[in-house]
Order: sequence, then structure tokens, then C-alpha cells
Amino acid sequence: MNIHELITIYTEWANYYLERKSKRKIVDLSEDIRDGLLLAELIEVVTSYKVPDLTKKPKTPKQMHDNVNSCLSLLKQQEVGGLEDINASDICAGRLKAILSLFFALSRHKQASKQRSGSRKQDPNMGPSPYQSPYHQPQVVVQQQQSMQQSQQQPQER
Repeated sequence: MNIHELITIYTEWANYYLERKSKRKIVDLSEDIRDGLLLAELIEVVTSYKVPDLTKKPKTPKQMHDNVNSCLSLLKQQEVGGLEDINASDICAGRLKAILSLFFALSRHKQASKQRSGSRKQDPNMGPSPYQSPYHQPQVVVQQQQSMQQSQQQPQER
């Protein structure tokens, strides 16, 4: 799987959740969450945590950085795993590695919270559960990310 496929998967995953709350959607993953506002909306709909202390119309880079930092701080307080190497500067700069890692962490958190709350019984007349969406937990991406993490942790042979 190449980077463009990952970007498409996570953009669609985020938009799947954003359409429940927002009229806005992500078009360009490296640009659209830089001010922290759309990221905060995504966090709220995926985790049910409201991000505090946002500048509603950020104009300066510092205000945008503060918004993204508030998002990351909330996720860390709520013990969302996988955020150790993600910082607000990278998100604000549009660095795709950090953004994809953040979305991966959010998708894993969402999946884990659904597993903790128990599997939902489905009425056959109701159609598929939204949690069966291909964008809910992109398993191929999870496997690839885990593989990448393992290869980064192993010392490279010389």
C-alpha cells in the first residue's frame, strides 16, 4: 500500500465521521486540519470528548498551533495511545506522517472503545451497522502500520 492509498483511506474514514457533525469535510489531509478546528470536530465525533479552549477563528500560526495542541492534550489526557511521537508543530506544518499517525491512533481508539462497550446486536432489517463501514477501522492499514512500527523498533543490520 502506498502513501496515496493511506491518505485516501484516512480521508474517507475521517469524512465518514465528520458528516455526522459537520458541514465541512477533509479534502486535503495535509491542509485541512492545520488550524485545529476540523481536527477538534473529528475528535469530538469519534471519541465524544469536547476539545476545550479553541480559538474559533484562528488567524495566526500561534492560534492554530494552540488549537492543535489542545486537541493533542485532550487525547493524551484521555489516554489515547500512539501519540508519543506526534506534536502540534508537525500537524500544523501538514506533515503527513504525523497526521496519518494521529488518524491511526484515533481509529484504534474508536475500535477499542467499541470492543469495550460490547458488540452491538444487529437487526437484519436495519441494514449494516455504521461500525461495519470500511472506513471505521481500516484493517489493512492497521496491519501495515503495525508492521512499520515493528520494523522501526528493530535495530537495522549493517
